[in-house]
Amino acid sequence: MTLPKLVIAVSILFWILILCYEVLSVAGLIFRTRKKNKKPLERYPSVDVLIPCKNEGKVLFDTLNAMAKIEYPGEITFYILDDNSTDNAGEFADFFESKFKNFKHIRVHEGNPKGKSRVLNYGLTISKGVAVVVFDVDNEP
Repeated sequence: MTLPKLVIAVSILFWILILCYEVLSVAGLIFRTRKKNKKPLERYPSVDVLIPCKNEGKVLFDTLNAMAKIEYPGEITFYILDDNSTDNAGEFADFFESKFKNFKHIRVHEGNPKGKSRVLNYGLTISKGVAVVVFDVDNEP
């Protein structure tokens, strides 16, 4: 194949690819704007949010404050899994536990293995929700 034919072939393939992306984009917009007949659930599953933390007092308050604003029609419980923090993280967790009935400050005992996996495994043993969500303390919902 000569160079001009190769350039033409690549150009045609490029424009076919662009056309495919355009068709998919338009189809996606049509699909998203169509009114869907969604019926609300009769009963929403209970959700437990596990928030492991260790010495993250600098960000914990803002994260828990954002969590408190979550609107969920079902039962939602926030478990602040404190891995023996030595900063003010425990104080923030206690504050939110006293202010909101669905916040639980859980002080996880020392043990092996060390770290986040042990804390989350402990959280799973005390969780009673149908669904479990793990949320890092250095993010906000």
